[in-house]
Amino acid sequence: MTVKADLNAMYRAGKQEFPAHARRLGELAAAMSDATGTWQTAAVMAESPPGLVDAIDLNVQVHHLLRRAVMTWNDAGQTIVSITDGFVAADERAAADARRLEDGLGTKPFRPSPVPPKLEENHG
Repeated sequence: MTVKADLNAMYRAGKQEFPAHARRLGELAAAMSDATGTWQTAAVMAESPPGLVDAIDLNVQVHHLLRRAVMTWNDAGQTIVSITDGFVAADERAAADARRLEDGLGTKPFRPSPVPPKLEENHG
């Protein structure tokens, strides 16, 4: 089985692209969090109209979802880097094993195993 992967693209995704998505979502979550306080003050001053209370609840729910998305993007990025590190380590081990096998095979003379004698077909 052969697995072909663009290791540079995987590292770039895990170390740069996924964290960039997480940062953008984190910025949105922070903006929503900042807005919640303002909305809560307005709701108290307006004696908690149902529409504004629902909007605050929705804002809080979206904020929590964005937080979870940030964690998911970060976790996915770390996982991609870990998988890529595993590919690199496996490739390095395989290359070292191949060199060791080549070194051992290249210096030893070939000696075929002895062939046992034929048995006579007529046994009796």
